[in-house]
Amino acid sequence: MLREVLWYPGIEMHGIWSISEVVELLGVEEFKEFHQKRIKKDIWINIVWPQDKTLDTQWLLSDPEQKRAIRVLPQQVSWDMGYWIFGDKVLFISSQRELFGFVVQSKGFAALMKAQFDVLWGLSKEFKNKK
Repeated sequence: MLREVLWYPGIEMHGIWSISEVVELLGVEEFKEFHQKRIKKDIWINIVWPQDKTLDTQWLLSDPEQKRAIRVLPQQVSWDMGYWIFGDKVLFISSQRELFGFVVQSKGFAALMKAQFDVLWGLSKEFKNKK
């Protein structure tokens, strides 16, 4: 499902993501490979993580060269499922326990989810590696 976004070069994506669960599900190498392809396709990503599901890592930080901005929400805001908004589509991916995903294609729905993203982005702070 993640490869769906690679069909849209030059876009900007917005996501709400439980990063520790996603990396555990996909594996580090698969995740890194996806992001290398995303960068080559000139796809910028703005992402919000729940604080209790961040990763201690040097390879996954906000970085203009990596076309990535990462923010973290306050401790009391958390979730297991994630979504990415791109164009008129919203890609949903469940937690590792449930293992399902789906895409909704709707300009109105994508706008609604982007409004939710904007609120969460405003509540969040830039991610700083714990080390």
